Amino acid sequence: MAITLSAAVGPSTNPLPITGGPVPGTMPIMAQLESEQVLITSNGTTSVLVTRGYNGTAASSHASGVTLTPVPVAVAGYPLYIATGWLAETMPRQSCPEVNTVV
Repeated sequence: MAITLSAAVGPSTNPLPITGGPVPGTMPIMAQLESEQVLITSNGTTSVLVTRGYNGTAASSHASGVTLTPVPVAVAGYPLYIATGWLAETMPRQSCPEVNTVV
C-alpha cells in the first residue's frame, strides 16, 4: 500500500497531508520523503504528525504525490532484520541463505 503526499508541502509543514493512510504499525516510525527523513509520531487517514528533518537530514519542500517510504532500522547484534507491517509490505522478498528461507 503506497502512502503519498496529497498536497505539496514546505519545510515547516506539519502535519503532512497524505493519501493511502493511516500508516500501519506502532508509532513512532521512521520514514523517508526524497532526501528527508521524518519521524512519524501520530497518524490518521488523511495526515501524519511528524518530526521534520529527522536523523540529521534537512527539512525540505516536497511535491504532491511524493511517496512516504518506511526506513528499516538495524538492531545491533541481530544479523537478520525481520520486517513486519508497513515495512514488510513495501520491501521486496529476498532469499536468506543463512536460514534457507524467504524473508
